[in-house]
Amino acid sequence: MPLDYHVSLDARSTFTTQGPQTTKTKLNENFDICEANEQNIEDAFEDSLHDLCGDGVISGMVPSYTTGLQLTVSSGYALIGRIIPWNGGTVAVLANADPGYIFYAQDGTFHVDLDNTPPSGKSSFLYATYTSDSSDILSVTRQNRLVLPKLKSISDTIENILVTDSTADYHVDHSALGSILVQGYLDLQLSNPEAFFIEQIYPQVVSDTSDTENSPPHAATPTGFWVRITRKTGYTYSDVPTVNLTYTRYGLGYG
Repeated sequence: MPLDYHVSLDARSTFTTQGPQTTKTKLNENFDICEANEQNIEDAFEDSLHDLCGDGVISGMVPSYTTGLQLTVSSGYALIGRIIPWNGGTVAVLANADPGYIFYAQDGTFHVDLDNTPPSGKSSFLYATYTSDSSDILSVTRQNRLVLPKLKSISDTIENILVTDSTADYHVDHSALGSILVQGYLDLQLSNPEAFFIEQIYPQVVSDTSDTENSPPHAATPTGFWVRITRKTGYTYSDVPTVNLTYTRYGLGYG
């Protein structure tokens, strides 16, 4: 819902029958008001993104190095109040760093120092730390990489699930297709709904690495979930009853 009240913009100067100098002065005043209000909008936009998402790399900008004191950073994008592009290139680092600090700034430049001091007069974030000797980079550790959640859907069809007894519990593993980190809802469709029905079991969500007794855990995880397929009464089944399951799992994930 929108706010009930909003910041009021500065009032503009109005014109009547006046001389050229007065008219010019009022025009300049109006231009100044427009510029100040646009700056306020820009500041509010950047502050909102900063508070909601933080600052850091959102794609690309992968560091690499061989010999020498030049760090290569691939092209990509960072978020510092707004999306800041990096076209790719090299960054000169300092010798004998243990560690050294590399900042990426809102003006699209890198700043390197040995005492973890951000560049003055500009917004930035710590891109990486590194170590070096007198002639070469020895190690690089990335910092502040943002992983922003977005709505995801993962779909697939699993064929020929065997239901030899009245029910069959089946674990759906979609790790090869992606992960869901905040559970949404499931859409579960069977190829023979006149003969079977389906329900999710173990709906509580745990991490893939939880210390549970079962593997996979008797729970939903970011990369899988459990369903139970049940035979309907009054239906004649073959000796090898199978059914296909088409699922779509919705939720928030990364990438």
